[in-house]
Amino acid sequence: MKKLTLLRVLALALCLCTLLPLAIGCTPATPDDPKEPTEPTEPTEPSEPTEPSEPTEPSEPTVPSEPSEPTEPEQPDFPTGEPATAKEQESITDFLRLHGRTFVQNKELKLFWTYSGFSVNIVGTGLEAELTTTNTDPNAIGSLCVYVDGSLAPANTVVVTKNGSYTLVEGLTDGEHTIEVRKKNEAIYGGSATLGFKSLSVKDGEFVRNAPEAKELKIAFVGDSITSGFGNMVTDGSGERFTTPTQDGTMTYATLTARALNADVEIISRSGIAFVRDSSSHSSFYDHYEKTASLPGNVASSAAWDFDAHGADIIVINLCTNVAGATVNGQRVTDAHMTEEAIAFLELVRENNPNAFIVWTYGLMGDGRRAALEKAVDTLVDAGDYDLYYSVMAPQNTGKNGVGVHSHPTVQSHILAAEKLTDDIADILGLVPNTSVFARAQLLCDDAYRLLDASAYEPNSYAAYLAAREGINNAYLSSQSDAFTTALTALREAYAALKIKEVIRPEDMSSEYIVIDTCDEKGSWTFTGTVSSGMDTQNQVAGAGCFTSTGGNAQYAVNFMHTGNPYDIAMPADYADWYLEMWIYVDDPANMSPSGDIEVSEVMDNKEFSYLMPNIGLEAGWNHVLLPLSTARGNASEMSAIKNVRIFWVNLTKTLTFKVDDIVLARGKYASDRAELDALIAEAKAVASPDAELTAALGFAEAATTQRYVDIAAERLQAALK
Repeated sequence: MKKLTLLRVLALALCLCTLLPLAIGCTPATPDDPKEPTEPTEPTEPSEPTEPSEPTEPSEPTVPSEPSEPTEPEQPDFPTGEPATAKEQESITDFLRLHGRTFVQNKELKLFWTYSGFSVNIVGTGLEAELTTTNTDPNAIGSLCVYVDGSLAPANTVVVTKNGSYTLVEGLTDGEHTIEVRKKNEAIYGGSATLGFKSLSVKDGEFVRNAPEAKELKIAFVGDSITSGFGNMVTDGSGERFTTPTQDGTMTYATLTARALNADVEIISRSGIAFVRDSSSHSSFYDHYEKTASLPGNVASSAAWDFDAHGADIIVINLCTNVAGATVNGQRVTDAHMTEEAIAFLELVRENNPNAFIVWTYGLMGDGRRAALEKAVDTLVDAGDYDLYYSVMAPQNTGKNGVGVHSHPTVQSHILAAEKLTDDIADILGLVPNTSVFARAQLLCDDAYRLLDASAYEPNSYAAYLAAREGINNAYLSSQSDAFTTALTALREAYAALKIKEVIRPEDMSSEYIVIDTCDEKGSWTFTGTVSSGMDTQNQVAGAGCFTSTGGNAQYAVNFMHTGNPYDIAMPADYADWYLEMWIYVDDPANMSPSGDIEVSEVMDNKEFSYLMPNIGLEAGWNHVLLPLSTARGNASEMSAIKNVRIFWVNLTKTLTFKVDDIVLARGKYASDRAELDALIAEAKAVASPDAELTAALGFAEAATTQRYVDIAAERLQAALK
C-alpha cells in the first residue's frame, strides 16, 4: 500500500462533501424540513420521552474551484482543527472506509445509526479522535467499539461522556493495522446519543493512503429494538426502561450474521418502530426508509440515501414486534391490514433495491403475526418477484438463555438467531458461512454477559465446561468448519450441564402464597381443544383434578380462558418479589408451536402481564413452573388486581396434549416452613417396603421447593403413608 508519509492528523472537516461521491449521503438537512410529531411506542417496549428537535444546519459554504492536479499529487497534511482545503478533502475517502448511513454535519462525520462507523489502515501504535456527543446523560450515553485487525472482540470500548479528545486504541505493536470503529448504541431513542468525529490522529505513526477494501457481499438490515440490541446485555430481566449502558448493538443477530457471511453491513433500526403507517399506537419506518438519517420526530439528515452508490445484495427486514398489539382507529390491526402494509413496505424497498434479495424475518419476541407477513411475501412472489423470502425466527427461550431488559432477547438469544438467519441466507446465495464467528461469539457471551463464576458451580461440571472451551481453541488451531460446529455444540451442552451450588438466601424464602385457582373444577373457565378438552380427575398434581386439552392444526388449537365471574385478587405492592407458579403438562415438547402465552390480566389485552410459553423450558410430562413477575412482558406494575387468566397455544402444526394445574402467586422461590414435610420424608424413608404410590410421593416431596409445592407434597406424602 502507498503510505501517506506526512499525514499525522486527519481533520474531518467534511463540509465540502460534494467532493465525496464515494462516501455518504452527506447533503446537510434542509433547514425548513418539517418536524414529524413524536409518536408513542408500542406496549411491548418502554415509552419514549419526547425528544428536543435537532438544530438546523447552517447553509454550506461555496466549494472553491480546484486547481488542476500536478503530475505527482502532493501528500496532504491535515492540521488539527483547521478546515481541509478542497484538494485535501478530496483525498479523505482514499483512506477511510465508511460503514452504514453516516452523514456530515457542521464539519463532523456523524454516527447516528446502530453499528455505523468506519475502518482505516494505519502504521502506528494507536489512534486518537476528537469526538462530540448529543447527550451526556448516563442513561443515554453514546459509546464506540474499536476493533483491531478483524478481531470479533473489541480492543477497546470508548464511552463518550463529554465533547473532547479520546484514545480509541493504544499499545499496538509496530507495523500496519486495520482499525474498525463502530457505534454501540442505537439511533436517537430515549435520548440515545449521536456521536461526531471532528478529527483523527495516529499515535507514533501515520495513515495508509489506501482504505480497507470493501467486502464482496453487503447486507442491509431494517429493524426495531431487537435489531438495535435493546437491553441485550442483561440476562435476568432486570431493568424497567431503555438505557444505552444495557445495550450492545455490536452483538446482535444482525451484526453476527454479517460477520459469519463475511459481509459489509448497514443497519437502520430504532426501538418502538414498525411499518404500518396509519397506526395510532406506534410509528412507521415507511416515510424514513429513503432518507439518510431520519426517524419519526428526529430528522438528523433528510438527504435522500443514495441506494445506487450504496446498494446491498441482501435486505433483511425485521419489523413486526411492535405491530402485534398496535391499533388503527382504536381497533387492533387486523392480519389483512398488516399484509397490505407489509406489501407496501416491501414494494418501497424493492423500488430502491431492484436487484437485491429481500428477506423478511420475525419472531424472536413472539410470532403471532407470522401468517400475515408470510402472506405478503407469497403475494409478491406470486406476482413475479422471485427474490423475496420469509425466514422463520423462533421465539427466544428465556428459560434457557435468559431475558434482557423489558423481555428483550439476550446476547445469547441473538447468537442463536444469527445462526439460523445465516444458514437461511447462505442457502439463498449458495455460500458456506464462517461458523467460527459463532464459536467466538459464544465465548465472548459467556465471558462478558453470563459471568460464569467457578465458585458457584460443582467442580466436576465446571471442569467439563472448561474442557469444552478448550475444544473451541483447538478448533481454531485446526481451522476446520466442522470442528467449530462440533466444539460449539459441546460447549453449549457443557453449559447446560453446569450444576449450581445451591445457596438459599433468606430474602428468597417465604411461606406466603395466594391461590388463584386450584383447577379442581371448570367453574367460569372456557376450554378449547380442536381434538378434545375438559377435566382430568385421574392424572392431576394436586386436588380433585386439572384442566386438559388436546389440539392441533388450528390458530387457537388449545385455549384455557377465565374471564367470566372474574377473580378479585389484589396485586401485591411488592410484586417484583413474587412469582407466578403453576404446573403444566405437555405430552411431546417437539409438537409445541413457537406461539403460546400465559396471560394474567386486570383488563384483558390492556392491563396484563404475560409470558411466552415456548421460552419456559417445558419438558415431557408435568413441569413445575415458577415465573418471576419482574421479568414478565406487559405492565404488571400498573395492575391493581388480578381478574382474568388465559393460557393458550396457537398455530399448532402437530397434535399436543396440554394440562394445567394449581395456579398461584408465590412470594418466594423457597419455602420457609418445611418442618412437617421433613418429618414426613423421614417417616417415609423408614418404611421397609414402600409401595409404588409411596415411592412416587416421596420423590415428589424431596423435589419440593416453594411453600405451595411443599404443602402439596406434604398432603400427598401423608395420604400415601396412610
